[in-house]
Amino acid sequence: MNPHATMESQVAVASNPLFSSQWHFDLIGNIQAVWNDYTGDGITVGIYDTGVEKYHADLNDNYNASLHWSSSYGSDNGANNSSDDSHGTSVAGILASENNGIGGVGVAYDASITSIDFLNDVQFISTAAAIDSMKWAASFDVMNNSWGLIGYYDTSQDVGTAGTFTYKAAGALEYAAKNGRDGLGTIITKASGNEHNNPALETQYNLNGNAQGDGLNNIHEAMVVAATDNWGDVAYYSNWGANVFISAPAPSVTTTTGQSYTEQFGGTSAATPVVSGIAALMLEANETLGWRDVQDIIALTAQATGSYFGEDPVYDEVAAWMSNGASTWNGGGMSYSVSYGYGLIDALAAVRTAEVWSLMHQGAVQTSDNMVTISKSNNTTKNWTQSQTINLNITQNIEVEYAYVTIDSKTQYIQDVTVYLVDPDGNSYLLVDQEGRGSFDQTYTFGVAGLIGTESAGIWKLQFSDSVPVETNTIYSVGITFEGQAISADTIHTITDDFLEFASVETGRETITDTDGGDDWLNLVAVTGNVALALKNNGALKVDNAAWATLANGGQIESAALGDGADRAVGSATDNMLSGGRGGDTLAGGGGHDILIGGQGNDILSGDGISLGDGHHAAVYRIYQAVLNRSPNLAGLDYWAEQLGSGKTTYSAVVNSFMQSGEFTAKYGGVSNEDFVKLLYQNVIHRTPQQSGLDYWTDQLDNETLSRASVVSKFAESAENIGNTFHEAYGTTSGLRVTDALDDVFRIYQAALGRTPDISGIEYWAQQIAQGGSALQVSNQFTSSAEFSAKYGAMNNTDFVSALYFNVLEREGSSSGISYWSSQINSGAKTRAEVVLGFSNSAEFVAKSAVSLASYLASQAADDTLYGGNGNDTLIGGMLADSFVFVSGDTGSKTIVDFDANDTLQMANFGFTTADSFLAFCTQNGDDVVFKKGALQVTLADTDLAAITDDALDFSTPDFFEWL
Repeated sequence: MNPHATMESQVAVASNPLFSSQWHFDLIGNIQAVWNDYTGDGITVGIYDTGVEKYHADLNDNYNASLHWSSSYGSDNGANNSSDDSHGTSVAGILASENNGIGGVGVAYDASITSIDFLNDVQFISTAAAIDSMKWAASFDVMNNSWGLIGYYDTSQDVGTAGTFTYKAAGALEYAAKNGRDGLGTIITKASGNEHNNPALETQYNLNGNAQGDGLNNIHEAMVVAATDNWGDVAYYSNWGANVFISAPAPSVTTTTGQSYTEQFGGTSAATPVVSGIAALMLEANETLGWRDVQDIIALTAQATGSYFGEDPVYDEVAAWMSNGASTWNGGGMSYSVSYGYGLIDALAAVRTAEVWSLMHQGAVQTSDNMVTISKSNNTTKNWTQSQTINLNITQNIEVEYAYVTIDSKTQYIQDVTVYLVDPDGNSYLLVDQEGRGSFDQTYTFGVAGLIGTESAGIWKLQFSDSVPVETNTIYSVGITFEGQAISADTIHTITDDFLEFASVETGRETITDTDGGDDWLNLVAVTGNVALALKNNGALKVDNAAWATLANGGQIESAALGDGADRAVGSATDNMLSGGRGGDTLAGGGGHDILIGGQGNDILSGDGISLGDGHHAAVYRIYQAVLNRSPNLAGLDYWAEQLGSGKTTYSAVVNSFMQSGEFTAKYGGVSNEDFVKLLYQNVIHRTPQQSGLDYWTDQLDNETLSRASVVSKFAESAENIGNTFHEAYGTTSGLRVTDALDDVFRIYQAALGRTPDISGIEYWAQQIAQGGSALQVSNQFTSSAEFSAKYGAMNNTDFVSALYFNVLEREGSSSGISYWSSQINSGAKTRAEVVLGFSNSAEFVAKSAVSLASYLASQAADDTLYGGNGNDTLIGGMLADSFVFVSGDTGSKTIVDFDANDTLQMANFGFTTADSFLAFCTQNGDDVVFKKGALQVTLADTDLAAITDDALDFSTPDFFEWL
C-alpha cells in the first residue's frame, strides 16, 4: 500500500470518446475510484497472443519494446503479421489503452505492455522456442494469455503426462510463477475458452465447453477466466469447469489494427485482459504481493453475479452456486460456480484489499517457495458398471488453495460417464459430464480451483457414474495433490458487500465466531457502506445503520480493516489494530495497547474509548469555534453544556454571552458588517464566501433583520459547519474528558486503597467517568470493595479520618480537621466515599501526588500508537503514554487534542535528528504548538514549545509502516 496515494493529474477519463461505450467498466466495481490512486503505472504486462500494433495511437506510449523475447532459441519483435491480424491488439487495448482523449481507456491505462507473438510466430519456430518464450514471462509482472486449445482430453493435452507440450508449457509457467518479480511470482491469467454451446463441436465430438479439456487450464499458477455479458450473466460461449477461477465481462469496444477501433471484439479473450489489468492495479497498490496473494485477494473480493445464491441456475449456467468448505468468508464458505469461478471480479474491492493485505499478514507473502504440497493415491484396480466411489483418506491437514485430481481409467464410452470430486463436507465439484465420444483409455489430470479455505484432512471421494449400466469400465488408479498453506490460528474473516445475500440463505453466517486463538482480523475493506463495529463479545457489525452480524466472541478478534465509508470502530480490552481506510472514520482502541491507522480522509482516532456525549456539548463546541475561533477547555465546555441541558439558559443566550466577552471584541468588534460576515466564513466554515452569500448576510445585518448573534448562530448550526466539525466536536470532548479523568482515578486509588492502580483498572474507571460517570460514583465503588473494607472497615469514623490523613496526606491530622470530617460522617452529612473523594481532590493531595502520577505514567509501556495518514485528522491518545506517528509525505491538518509529557511524537523520514531540528518547523500559536512542513500541519492543543524536548521525540519509523 502507498499510504500517500493521491489523485493523479490526468486527462479526465470521460473525455475519451469511446469511454461511454465501454460498458464493462460498469460491472467491475467502482474502478474510477481506483484510478484516483492507481493506473498500472510501473507494472509490466506480457501479452502472449497474435502480436500487437505497437504504433497504435492508443497504445504507443505504453508499449515497451525492451522486453521483447530474445534467446538462443530465437526472438520475436511482437508485431502483428498483417492488417487483419488484430486479436492481440484488441487484447492490448482492453488492458492498457492510454488515457489520452483519443479513443477508449484500458483497465490499467498506464501499464507497460510488451507483445510476444506466440500464436502466429513463436510457437512455429520450435517447441523449445515456444517453451523458452513462456519462461520469458518471468520478465513481466503480469502475463496475459487470451488463447487456448479445444479440449479433446487427449494425452497430448494432459498437464500430467511427461514429455507432452502441455506438460512442458505448464513447467514454463511454473517457472515464471516461481522466479518472476524477484521470486514473488508473475501473475498469470488464461482464457477458459469459447466452446460452450458450440453446435459443431457438440455434433462432431460431443464437447460442450468443459474447460478441463485444455490441459493448461489445469494449473494452480494460472487464473482461468470465464466471460459474462453486459448483464453479468455468463456468456453463452464461455467454457465452464471446476478449474474456472474468476469471471469478467467480455468488452466489445477496444483497439484494432490500422489505428482504428472495433465494437465487435469479445469472448473469454476479451474477459482475460480485464483481470490482467486489475492485477496490474493491485500490484501498483502493493508491489510486495506474492502470486498466491493476488489469487486469494481476487477470489475473496469477487462479486456475486448471475443467478442468486441458493436458487437454480439460469440461462447458460451449468450448475447452481455452492459454498465451499471454508468458514471465514461472509460468515461461512466461499461461494463458487463452475460457470463463474468465485464470481465477477471487483476492481475496487480487490485493490483496496491489496492495499492492506501486507498489514493483515504482517508482511508475509505467499509464493511458490512457501507453498505446502501433499498427495494421496489409490492404486487398486476396480472394475465397475453403473457407479463407483473411491475414497481417499487425507490425514495431513493444510489450508487448500488448489487440487490436482489424476485419474487413470478405461471406459467403453466416455460420453456416458460423469465424475465428481466430493470434499469431506459433502461439497461436489464436477470434473467430467458425459463428454467426448468413444472409448477412453489413458491418464488425465484435472484442476480444481474452488477449494480456497477448505481444510484437507478427511475423506475425499471420487464418484463415477455411467448412464448406461451395462457398460464395463476400469479404474486403475486415482490420486489427489493439494497445494496450499499450513493451518494457522491467525485468521482473517472477510466480509463483502454481498454478505446479506448469503446470510439470508445459509443460517449461521450472521454470527461471526473465532475460538482458536491467534492474531485475527476482520477484513471489511470490500464493504462500501458506512460500517459501525464493536470488537467485543456479542459486538455488533452494522452497515449503513442496518444490523449485519454479531461477533459472538468478538473480543478474540484483535484487529479490523475498514473500507471507503465513513466508518466507526471500537476495539476491545485487548491490544487492537484498527485501519480506517478511506473516508472520514472514527476509531477508538478501547483498552490495551492499540495501533490506530486513519488512512485517507478526515479521521478521529482515540487510543482509548470515545464518548460521543450529547448534542449540548457539540453545540457548545461549535459556539466556541464560531465566536472565539478556538477549541474549548473542558471546564468551559462542561459548564455551558450543563447550562443548556438543564434549561438554565438558551442557545441564543450562550451566544450573546460569548459575544460580550473581551475575547470576541478583540476578534470581531471593530469590523464592518461585510468584514464580519467574511470573518465568519473564514473562521467557521473555512472557505471564501460566494458573492451571493456575502451579500445576503450583509444585507440582513445592515437592515437589522438579524443581529450579529443571530448570524453567528446560523453559521454555527448550519449543516455545512455541523458536517465539517462533527469529528472535532465530539472528539475534543472525549479527549479532554478521558485525560482529565485519569488524574482523578489515580488519586482515588491512592486515597481509598493506598496503592497505585493496575493498568486495566485505571483505564476502566477513567472510561466510566469520561462516558458520563462521576468521580463520586467511582469512590463509592472503591469504598464498597473488599480491599477497602479490609483496610478501613473495622475502624470507627474518627480513626478512619485519622488513617486517611496518614495514608493520603502522609501527616497527622489537626484536631480540628479530624473533628470536622468525622462529624460530617457521624451526622450523615457525608459518606465515607465523599470524604475519600474530598481528600483525593484536595489541593494538598493534588500537589503531593503530581510527582507520583507522572512517575507512574512514565513507567508504563507505550499505550497506543496513532497514525492519521492523509487528510484532516483529530488524534486523541487518551490515557497513559501514547505515540503519535507522522511520516514525511503525509498531508492535511492534524490536531492532537491531549498531548502530554508522557506522549511521544514519532516523526519518521523527515531527516530530523534533534529536538532543535524539529522545533525549527514549530511555532507557538496562542495556547497551541503548530508544526508545519510541506503539506502537513500538526497542531498540539494546549501545549508549550518548552514542553517538547528530546524525550518527547522519536525519529524512527514504526514497525507496522513497512506493511502499509
